[in-house]
Amino acid sequence: MAGYFERSPAQASDTDDIAQFKRWYRADIEKTNAWRKEAREDYRFRDGADSAGKGGQWSDEDRQILKEQGRPVIEFNRIGVLVDAVVGAESGNRREVRYIPRENGDALANELLTSAAEWFRDQCDAEDEESEAFKDTVTCGMGWTETRLDRTDNPDGDPKIERIDPFEMAWDCNADKANLTDSKRRWRVRKMPMEEAKKLFPDVPEEALNAAWADPDAEQDNNPRSINPRERYTREIEDHGPQRQVVIAGCQYLEEEVYYKALMLTPPMMQPQVVELEEAKFKIAEKHGAIMQSVRLKRQTVMQCFLGSVMLGKAVPTQTKGFTWQCITGLKDNDKGTFYGIVRRAKDPQRWANKWLSQMLHILNSQAKGGIMAERGAFENDKDAEESWARTDRITFLERGALSGSSAKIQPKPMAQFPAGFDRLLAYADELITKATGINMELLGMREVNQPGVLEAQRKQSGMGILASFFDSLRRYRKLQGRGMLRLIQDYLSDGRMVRIVGDEKAQYVALTKEAVADVDYDIIVDDAPTSPNEKERTFQYLMQLLPMFKDAIGPAQGMLLAEYSPLPASLVEKLKKSVEEGMAQQAQQGPDPAMQMQMQAEAMKIEATKAKAEADIAKSNNDVVIAQLAVQQEREKAAGEVEKAKYAQEQRMNDAIERENERNFKAREAANTNGGNSDQLAMALAAISQKLDQVAARGGGKRVVRGADGRTTHLEGEDGSRINIVRGPDGRLAGFEPMVN
Repeated sequence: MAGYFERSPAQASDTDDIAQFKRWYRADIEKTNAWRKEAREDYRFRDGADSAGKGGQWSDEDRQILKEQGRPVIEFNRIGVLVDAVVGAESGNRREVRYIPRENGDALANELLTSAAEWFRDQCDAEDEESEAFKDTVTCGMGWTETRLDRTDNPDGDPKIERIDPFEMAWDCNADKANLTDSKRRWRVRKMPMEEAKKLFPDVPEEALNAAWADPDAEQDNNPRSINPRERYTREIEDHGPQRQVVIAGCQYLEEEVYYKALMLTPPMMQPQVVELEEAKFKIAEKHGAIMQSVRLKRQTVMQCFLGSVMLGKAVPTQTKGFTWQCITGLKDNDKGTFYGIVRRAKDPQRWANKWLSQMLHILNSQAKGGIMAERGAFENDKDAEESWARTDRITFLERGALSGSSAKIQPKPMAQFPAGFDRLLAYADELITKATGINMELLGMREVNQPGVLEAQRKQSGMGILASFFDSLRRYRKLQGRGMLRLIQDYLSDGRMVRIVGDEKAQYVALTKEAVADVDYDIIVDDAPTSPNEKERTFQYLMQLLPMFKDAIGPAQGMLLAEYSPLPASLVEKLKKSVEEGMAQQAQQGPDPAMQMQMQAEAMKIEATKAKAEADIAKSNNDVVIAQLAVQQEREKAAGEVEKAKYAQEQRMNDAIERENERNFKAREAANTNGGNSDQLAMALAAISQKLDQVAARGGGKRVVRGADGRTTHLEGEDGSRINIVRGPDGRLAGFEPMVN
């Protein structure tokens, strides 16, 4: 408690003006009070009534009405189970922050800084504190934590990440973004005993310690009174003895700061250096002529101060230069500009389920024994009859004839009929509690049906999708909180203290120094923590599906690497790793095992035999290819010979045809000479022969018909140079042929 109120270096004087802070608070608290009113009801619905029957899901007015009517005040709290299921999902899927240096080269996570962040969180049980804050978010829409160094017990500072009661916080009325990233200021108002406040601020008078203007429960200013912490949830005050308490208000707000980036040269420096100087230091350095060049810049810094009736100290920058009070927000109400959790959606179904259940019990109780209608004089003693009528061990005496005769003096009262479908209304309201929130029965682990595990996992994942807004806000919170934690490590914790780093080989302790982590910009990466139970189980399921494909490539070292991501206990995994390492070291000292060596030699011989067989198959395939090529070449040569033979035979037939035609022509000339004037017949015969000769020459045989300028055939030429001239008479008609050979 004391760590939160670290005093500023200088205390305030009586003339400090806090009017501006009061104006800010009055503007901000109106919106905060509207949220607090609904949040108190959210907590009552989540936690239910206490053992004394106070609080719970019934309002005070409804509770009083039920008591007056003699009806049971009963509630079956289903909302608390829903909240616990969501928080359990977060606990089983925790995330971690990794720091990646923003510089040239490989973008690998800085193991030293990432391990320092893990050490920071382990020292203060941050996971448990953040789970509590996340539970607040799921309940009322806002969960708060503080990240700081506590110097109460350790001057060097102990890491602290603590959950803050949401009802202690107030925020900028104009902020409406998730995680309040656009807020200009944040408030924390706490009640504490006067004695504790005096220890924190010993130099401040008692009358100045109480910030009555910030007490939402105070009736007037400067009126410290006994306050029970239960009041902030139920508004009920229980007096457990007088205890004077005061209100201390803290404010973190953004302030614009002027600074200079200058090229500075001083006598100890051999070369000028670029430094950042505050305005006061810059003026001193400029006055002494140490500034060579400079530029005036502005930046925003978060300042912090504590307030009572006056300022309790001067405002100073926070340890992280940013907001140390970080918020995890839930679902947003756009009309009001506030945030709410899943309880708000489940309140109406839960309220109606309680009312209908109470009504059903009242009907059953009032009709359990029924009743009678009796005329006066039906009983011997009316008072005795009232006492004995409902008792089976006593006799109720009636007047003679009260039960006999045509008109009996006693009749049962008509039974009131139970409303039809009333039980279905109760079941409907009970079912709507889960439907209104979107949290299905698979996510709660209450689905009592026989369905495949894959289907159940898919439905559970669908339920997680509805809660994505909460987990997105938690992821954003881890990045914001990680930046503040980085600043604390770089500025305050890099003093040489030893940090445990879990590397690929084994864990080791390394000194955390400024040279190792300072003056480097880092990207904040929020990743799934491999140590979370659900993540380990999911990863191991995937590995089991892949292992059959890589069974021959996995040795002892790879097996131990996979064991780290198994659901096995960490102690068992460490023992297995140690045993495997010792076995491998012992094997390295003793040399290879003879049996293993023989097996390796057999495997090598098998590989060589397989290689020789493959080479022989390749050689045989090459020979077959060569033989096939030779066969194709022979076929080509044979086909070429057949073509030449056919060509020669064609030429021979042509020559024979020409010789026969010459012989016919010769005989025709002789016949013409013998017969004399039958020249017309001879001309016709010669023309027919010429036409036939042209046809024969046109069909091929290697002869080409050559014609003159007048278009008439002059001779025939062969490819071998042979020539046959056409002999014509004086009249130009064909007279005969004259073969010529070159």
